[in-house]
Amino acid sequence: MKLIFSTIVLTQISYAAMFELTFKAETTMPGVEVTGKFESPLAINLEEKPLKVTLPISKLVTGMEIRDQHMREEVFANQDIKIKIDQENLKQCAQSSNSEMKTQLTLRGVDKIVSTQCRKSGESHQGSLILNLKDFNITPPSKFGVAVKETVLIEFNVTR
Repeated sequence: MKLIFSTIVLTQISYAAMFELTFKAETTMPGVEVTGKFESPLAINLEEKPLKVTLPISKLVTGMEIRDQHMREEVFANQDIKIKIDQENLKQCAQSSNSEMKTQLTLRGVDKIVSTQCRKSGESHQGSLILNLKDFNITPPSKFGVAVKETVLIEFNVTR
């Protein structure tokens, strides 16, 4: 009985992973950029088909609470970010040191298929994409005369 329980626990752990996402946006003020992340990595199940990740917008942090609140309410309209990755695309990424995969991204209720550069490094899958805010009907945020440019670098890391 003990052996069976251990096998089940190890099987569940082998499919678990942590998902982290960060972003960086340049602004209209030279040398000033906005960076952010989600407070803590999310636990995900790599066996889920398709792989679905929901990033709670309430966990978005940039290091400035008033900016965080503005982004949650005005930029993202208090809607979580949703990512859906087909398992075949994920496998392709896992088999190559550098490849491209298609990912479904939902921002502010707008679904788009985006191309994501991905690479495998040990037990980690890393990826990045340049996102145009206007593709998701998002007006680049602006406060006190400084505006974010319309393109944002998104980077993610999936670690077993």
